[in-house]
Amino acid sequence: MKDIKVLILGGGDSTRYWPLGDKLFMTYLGRPLLYYRLNQLYKNGFKNIYLIAGSHNLDKYKLFKNKFPEFSFNIIIQKDKRGMAGAVLSAEDSIKNSPLLIIKPSDLFEDSLFSHFLKSAKTEDIILTGFTSQNYFPGGYLTVKDGYLQHIVEKPDKDNLPSSMTRLVFDYFKDSSLFLNYLKKARSTKDDLYEVALENMAKDKHKLYVLNYSGFWGQLQYPWNALNISSYYLSKIKNYKGQNVQIAKGAVLKGNVYLEDGVKILENSKIIGPTYIGKNTLIGNNVIIRDSMIGDNCIIGFTTEITRSLIGNNNWFHTNYIGDSIMSDNIALGAGAVIANFRLDESEIYSSVGHQKLNTNKIKLGAAIGENTRIGVNSSIMPGIKIGKNCVIGSGLVISRDINDYNSCFLKPDLQIQENKNASKTKSRENLKTALKF
Repeated sequence: MKDIKVLILGGGDSTRYWPLGDKLFMTYLGRPLLYYRLNQLYKNGFKNIYLIAGSHNLDKYKLFKNKFPEFSFNIIIQKDKRGMAGAVLSAEDSIKNSPLLIIKPSDLFEDSLFSHFLKSAKTEDIILTGFTSQNYFPGGYLTVKDGYLQHIVEKPDKDNLPSSMTRLVFDYFKDSSLFLNYLKKARSTKDDLYEVALENMAKDKHKLYVLNYSGFWGQLQYPWNALNISSYYLSKIKNYKGQNVQIAKGAVLKGNVYLEDGVKILENSKIIGPTYIGKNTLIGNNVIIRDSMIGDNCIIGFTTEITRSLIGNNNWFHTNYIGDSIMSDNIALGAGAVIANFRLDESEIYSSVGHQKLNTNKIKLGAAIGENTRIGVNSSIMPGIKIGKNCVIGSGLVISRDINDYNSCFLKPDLQIQENKNASKTKSRENLKTALKF
């Protein structure tokens, strides 16, 4: 195990995750997703780690290393831009001629995968990981016979799937140089050179053992996937109250509620677990929060309701409804603004990603909102909508389509102001009482 080098493919630009930014640095229970990935590797004995970075997120990785010095890893800049294959080949000088484990850091899986892998690695030289799923997954699909790979197809048509086994990126090569050579020879007009290399290895009679993983798998590709990750981490929390927490006598806490230092909960609010509330966040009067994560330094104002949502840091709400939504940092909602999460026809909610309209497979889904955005009073955000960073949504709007970064939307009604010619006929309150014989 000590000889195995772990290559983390962290150079992606998270474009499908828009408008939420870099998915590896989105926080869950107060820490970024990358923290949990590295912690899991360390806990299971893997400390020889190489992390692929892009020019867009290199500085973030450096800041992460400074903030969490307990983790030691080598950063390699991805110079070859050909997807996963390019990421691996960019690290060739560091990983060749050694046992290699390749993982995708945004995939969330349980520790049981490591124990099953280590057991299989005693007898198998090449290990891929499969996951049997009833729902369509926009990734690789495996055809397996007697435990070994026969074929791999990247993003097949959902109406013509080769099997029910999708591919989880947790790949082991006892001899990394063998795989590197196949990557160099792979040819394709699509973004699937990595999968083509695996397919060619199988054709050349190399035995690629497929480990069938059956635990929790959180695939973080699209914004709504973050809700599944949030629910998973919430399921692990216990009751906790940090230092200087203030809870009013009339407030009600039910279930597992984790309160960080400095949280203040005012009268008549109700917190239903599992719920996490970050440092120095204020929960105002008559607020209801359930099954949600709330970040640090937030103000959850009077009569706001938040349910099954992931809320970032430094957000400010007042008399709002927020359902099944994902919100970045520094977002403000004016009084009466609502994020709807349920269609009146009760059908599944679709969301546009690029030029595709995707089925989220969710009956309830609110909005995904980027950082530094402001939403005016009494505006309504329809289910499945995405709003970019640094946007301003004016008052009284109904937002039924995605709004790109740095955009503003305002309603301009034709407001008519004219003289009240009946002013002399308007009775005073006292005269009106007399006329009505009160």
